[in-house]
Amino acid sequence: TEIYTLSLHDALPISSFILVALVPNIYTMVIFLTCAGGFGLTRWEYMSSYMNKLIPSAERATVLSSVSMFRRLALIFLNPIVGLIAGKSLSLSFLFVGLLPLGLISLQHIFAKLNVPRGNLDQE
Repeated sequence: TEIYTLSLHDALPISSFILVALVPNIYTMVIFLTCAGGFGLTRWEYMSSYMNKLIPSAERATVLSSVSMFRRLALIFLNPIVGLIAGKSLSLSFLFVGLLPLGLISLQHIFAKLNVPRGNLDQE
């Protein structure tokens, strides 16, 4: 299913953040830049394509705009936190950035197994 595909797509960038945090050297940095830059930056394209398939065209622009707004809103809070952590330890900030999505993906799987109902676009 799509929920597990997305998690596997995230595993490589997440593991590269954790790897460079635990073993900081030039080799892990190259792996990190390749994985986080190559796979991490393509994630939005994957999500956008997936959302375009699911969202009816009449609501697509509004939903995609809202998703983008919430992403930026999350960055407003996360960027200063990561900056504060990086001021104390760069390795710790890489670890935080790697573990945060891992925790969110874990919560996503827990909610999926508990069959937590999701909102329906057809309801008003």
